[in-house]
Amino acid sequence: MNAPAAPLAAARSIDADERRSRASTYRGSFTPDGATPILFDADEAVAVAERFAEEIREASADRAIEAIPPLVELERASALGLTSLFVPRSHGGPEASYWTLARVISAVARTNPSVAQILIAQYSLGDVITDQGTAAQKDHFLPLILAGARVANALTEAKTRSAADITTRLSRTGEGRYRLDGEKFYTTGSYVAHYFPVLARDDDGAVVYAFIARDAEGLTILDDWRGIGQRATVSGTARFDGVAVEEIAVIRPSGPPRPHSGNTFAQLLHAAVDVGIAAGALDEAVRFLNTKARAWPEAAVERAAEEPHTIRTFGELKVLEEAADALVERAAGVLALLRTDPDSPTLQTKAVLAVAAARAAADHAALTASNEIIALGGARASLETWNLDRFWRNARAHTVHDPIRWRHHAIGNYHLNGVIPPDNARSAAARTVSSQSRSEIAT
Repeated sequence: MNAPAAPLAAARSIDADERRSRASTYRGSFTPDGATPILFDADEAVAVAERFAEEIREASADRAIEAIPPLVELERASALGLTSLFVPRSHGGPEASYWTLARVISAVARTNPSVAQILIAQYSLGDVITDQGTAAQKDHFLPLILAGARVANALTEAKTRSAADITTRLSRTGEGRYRLDGEKFYTTGSYVAHYFPVLARDDDGAVVYAFIARDAEGLTILDDWRGIGQRATVSGTARFDGVAVEEIAVIRPSGPPRPHSGNTFAQLLHAAVDVGIAAGALDEAVRFLNTKARAWPEAAVERAAEEPHTIRTFGELKVLEEAADALVERAAGVLALLRTDPDSPTLQTKAVLAVAAARAAADHAALTASNEIIALGGARASLETWNLDRFWRNARAHTVHDPIRWRHHAIGNYHLNGVIPPDNARSAAARTVSSQSRSEIAT
């Protein structure tokens, strides 16, 4: 039986050498210990996430630690109950709301957006089990996640013509037995996970999820992600060479994912990461402008934080961050309504458009704030010593995962031409609706 949430104790600071050693020997075997807390209260979950974020700040701010696989941080997240928030109450979990999940992601991203991005895979791909799995699969996997097991990402391939192409194969070898062969890239969190769903095609060409264990024979995971930012997402290569898969671990979607559990849900959480990056950049700007930056002589003030143009610019940046956060909250509310009526075309379209707006606003806030804080801090803000560029590097690397030009296009094409945006632009076709339908959705 899972324990109630315990008081949060400060994590011991762990140096770079020990972090590398732990990560290099990690194989992902999972044994439940029954001591993982369950965070049923939303405010408590967010408070735990905020304190956790402070604990792991150094892992993002320190260049020596920044790119090391964040095993220490993810083990801590599991121990605190942050990895099981999405588990439904029917299986003993908190069944946290979309807004609670977004607040948790944003809080963590404020100090360490790489860890926050890994949690997106935990919530959105774990939800595949809840939304697409059979009763037996839910009974098998959800108790493991509730006990602290971590779920990662193995969806996309780097050597195909399109990000939507899938060459990884799940082949039948016997009754209820299969083998998995192929290669994935952008496998966010897989290096520090216990399980991850691999998107593959079966013998009939159907797209399936094969949930495999991190320590499965025939699986090789490489620490070869070398992005300019989000360096600790461990989003590198995973290779599958005859990995054995049992029937219980093969999830066969009955249809395309719907907005409340598919790509749109994931994009809501990605927007929350960008809000967190913007907020974290502004937090750092407050510290830097008050303790390290020098006032420009023309301002005739003692501190850089007292310069009138700096004050105005900072205010503008804060408005961008708060507006993006408000749009994330609005989108979460629409997704919550959709979950109660998932077949409603009107709510489906509202959800896709609301998340697109949140994603676009958060992208702009993160990139603008992370760029401008260096300008406000002056020449010394560009010194590697302070590592202020990490906010822009993280924002730039993260925001290109989903081209924002297509979110703006979806919104503009809907309002101009009545074209309903798909939930997943990689595979779904757009539909055209009448002006009357557009008016209904806009209300």
